[in-house]
Amino acid sequence: MSIKRIIKDNLKAILIILAISMIPGIILRKSVGIKDAGMFSMATAFLLFELYYSFIDIKKSIMLFIISFPILVTARKICYFDFLFFKFTYEAIYIQFVFIANFKRIIAYLKRLLIYKNSLNAKFIVLSIIFIIFALNSSIFSENIMKSIGAAYLGVLIPIMFMVTVVAIFEKNEIDKILYSLILSIDLSCLYGFSQIFKNHIPFNMIESRRYLITFGYHNINIFAGILITVFPILSEKILYNKKNKKENIFLYVSLAIYLSALFVTYSRGAWISSIFAVFIILISKKYKKFVYAFTALILVGSRWIIPFILHRGRVHVIFFSNESMVARVQSIFTSAAILFKNPFGIGGGNFASAYNEYALKGYLIMPKDYRIRIPIANYPLEMAHNLVLQIAVEFGLVCVIVFLIIIINRIVAIFKNYSLNRGIFTSIMVWAIFSITTGTEFNHKGVITGTLIMWLIFGLVSLNGKEGNSYEKDY
Repeated sequence: MSIKRIIKDNLKAILIILAISMIPGIILRKSVGIKDAGMFSMATAFLLFELYYSFIDIKKSIMLFIISFPILVTARKICYFDFLFFKFTYEAIYIQFVFIANFKRIIAYLKRLLIYKNSLNAKFIVLSIIFIIFALNSSIFSENIMKSIGAAYLGVLIPIMFMVTVVAIFEKNEIDKILYSLILSIDLSCLYGFSQIFKNHIPFNMIESRRYLITFGYHNINIFAGILITVFPILSEKILYNKKNKKENIFLYVSLAIYLSALFVTYSRGAWISSIFAVFIILISKKYKKFVYAFTALILVGSRWIIPFILHRGRVHVIFFSNESMVARVQSIFTSAAILFKNPFGIGGGNFASAYNEYALKGYLIMPKDYRIRIPIANYPLEMAHNLVLQIAVEFGLVCVIVFLIIIINRIVAIFKNYSLNRGIFTSIMVWAIFSITTGTEFNHKGVITGTLIMWLIFGLVSLNGKEGNSYEKDY
């Protein structure tokens, strides 16, 4: 994709879009500040151009949309609103537009796919539809039904719509275009995070204690860490296994340096743990078996120092039972269990925080007494379960979480139909699962759905790897 050529061929449209996009920034600069107003204008310009360009080249438009994830997400500070049961963000606006504009194409793809009812990819689509139904159904048990439908709409339906759109439009031989767009997107996020460090004048030795100031554009650093670690295996796979020209090599190795630097400054225990698994899994092959042995030996020998370093985010002399962050996560498990016992069909999307406040004491009391008396109570309420499986179970119900786990199993089984084509994707799914359980993610955190878009996109790429023109292999 030649950016210069796109600009040259669409210069007049770009100038008009820039002029239109500056208007809301000028209007809002006093109420939200120059920085946020400027970012909003930039996000508006990207959104308008991507919508415009979808009529010219839908594939390049989607690639630009993926690259602009870190820019579009900033618009939620101003554009994040409800209309009936719909929740709107810039990402949702774009996805709904291209989904509707390409609806016939999507239906044609689904019809061709569902000819093979017993194929893994057909089952994946059916499971995804069931997941949507049960996620929406949980809203019945919510105190605010419209709010919960909106949460499920934005956090579940929109990402699945995006996944289906991409798989229907792109071909198998175009997967690299999507993957390189993802890698570049994370590069931009990393660079923005580094700029926050310099802007806030944070010394290197103070990054851990001031990590709350470094959001990388995604509301908090843990959301970014989850996104980074999901794409990291894809970058690694490109470096280790794919043939590349000189320009690609430069891009990939520069990206690797950027990723590793950003990974370190996140001080995310889940991301650090996941990165170790990512390296181990991605190296498993005949080509790198000596490196696997060496890496395994290094981890085993250094575990005495590595494990405490990770668990305590680089700090020393920190006792587990006095670590408030870790204790809060343990409390979340018991509190989630208390909520589930009373609400097996879910409490509705977006309601975990309020339910946690109601059930926190019950969760604390069902902890084993010997453990309970040794720990302090976390000094803050949790907004999320810090475990995606628990989050889905609590908000959308037990049936929904079972369906979601089956979806993951379905994707893994499909991957092993042709592992060599899916090595990076498999590693991404595995480390994403580890991170989602150890640190936790949400489908929608205050309008941030980037991680969810990437997760479903990667699920969809497994289907794309089984796509052969207009036909589909029955067993794949």
